[in-house]
Amino acid sequence: MTVTTTPTGSGHARSTLRIRLATLLWAALVLCWLAGLPVLLSATWLLPPALLALSALIAVPLVWTWRRLWRASRARPWLGSWLRASVGGWLMLCGLVAAPVYWIAITTETRPAIVPTITLSNGPRTVVLQGMQHVGSERFFQAVVYDLEKALADGYVLAY
Repeated sequence: MTVTTTPTGSGHARSTLRIRLATLLWAALVLCWLAGLPVLLSATWLLPPALLALSALIAVPLVWTWRRLWRASRARPWLGSWLRASVGGWLMLCGLVAAPVYWIAITTETRPAIVPTITLSNGPRTVVLQGMQHVGSERFFQAVVYDLEKALADGYVLAY
């Protein structure tokens, strides 16, 4: 007759918590990778493999140091620890490299640049200079079109 028992106590709770946190961490890393992949592939298809190689190189001293400091990690095979660190680092690097592109896109959309409109006049003649920029949000360019159409309706002559 075999008697099975279910694990109880704080050891089981800690193990369950560790598994759940690791799952959440890997899910966050995969989402980071998915967000960064379109930006990386639009630059060049060589960027993701280059980041994987960089991550594999960075993982060597990190895994070595981790295994020296944390005794429990020495029970696992070195190759498995290195592979997990390499893949996790690659997923994170893909997101971090693409993050500035997303930051610039969000900043441009939420806080568009304000360019001045300058009016010069010598009495009978008035020149209005409309400020312009090459990169901006759609709202910025709609505002410029509105200003130019208003100037045309007011009788101004436009020159580009």
